Amino acid sequence: MKMDIIIPVSYNDCFKLRDNINYIKNFITADKIVIIGCEKVRLAIPELWTDTVSFINEEDLISLSDVTSYFYKIVESSSSKPTWYYQQFLKLYYAAFTKNEYYLAWDADTALVKRCSFFDSVTGRPYFDMKTEYHAPYFSTINTLFPDVDKIAKGSFVSEHMVFKKQYVLEMIREIESNNKIPGTVFWEKIFNAAKIEDLKSTASFSEFETYGSWVLTRYPDTYILREWSSLRHAVNYYSSMKEALKDQYFLSKEYDAISIEYGHSDTQYVMSPLCILFWNPLFKLLWKPSHLMHFLHDRGLAYWPGEKEAYRTKKQ
Repeated sequence: MKMDIIIPVSYNDCFKLRDNINYIKNFITADKIVIIGCEKVRLAIPELWTDTVSFINEEDLISLSDVTSYFYKIVESSSSKPTWYYQQFLKLYYAAFTKNEYYLAWDADTALVKRCSFFDSVTGRPYFDMKTEYHAPYFSTINTLFPDVDKIAKGSFVSEHMVFKKQYVLEMIREIESNNKIPGTVFWEKIFNAAKIEDLKSTASFSEFETYGSWVLTRYPDTYILREWSSLRHAVNYYSSMKEALKDQYFLSKEYDAISIEYGHSDTQYVMSPLCILFWNPLFKLLWKPSHLMHFLHDRGLAYWPGEKEAYRTKKQ
């Protein structure tokens, strides 16, 4: 199945992308890889721009200053940053630019550790890769945008990536923009206005993955296949960087499809966990699987799972 891979990336994350781009190339079959970022990103990682990896300036899709100024018209201050919403809007709006039927949006701080297919080999249908997160404000916003769309899936569509179908994304955007009960003109303005003010001020109030997944399962319920996704989202508890984590690619691939190195709001706030030394020990890698080590530590109060328990493969698939 032909598709693009798009990776919106901030300057802080572009160096993680430099470390994991070859894993994306080797483990995902795609027509092309498109990096979306600011000019500073383009200049920071010039070695990435090849025949198979191209760059699009984010401003050519949606203006960051427009999004930022509109956001702060609604809320004077917020613990959420407009740039966090901005990268979500870029993923959706890319549907207006791609020539392929599908595109895979991939988070720059996430790396595959094994080859994965994103379409069923028999039916050709794309997968919705499911995890376990639940954040109520996402669904409040979704229900305001689409009154007949509620949480429909048992799991969560937030899995650090998603296969978007161009036709469906454009249709969903048109539906948002035609909702005259919500102020705003373009889709992202209406998304901001659909969120509760208190949620915009204090927490994340919109997820492009939860919104698209819930909308598709309501409008086109038989077009995707739900699949359990196995990933180590909080790999930053055990590895100092993406580069260091990927040195353990074989060890991690015993149970996981992908790993994420998330530093939170700022890379400068990150302090490496002393637990890293246990993951570096060759004896542990030989005797235990990654989940065995994490559960051993967790049961003794030495490790934790912020927000959700890590999901891993219990059998080979």
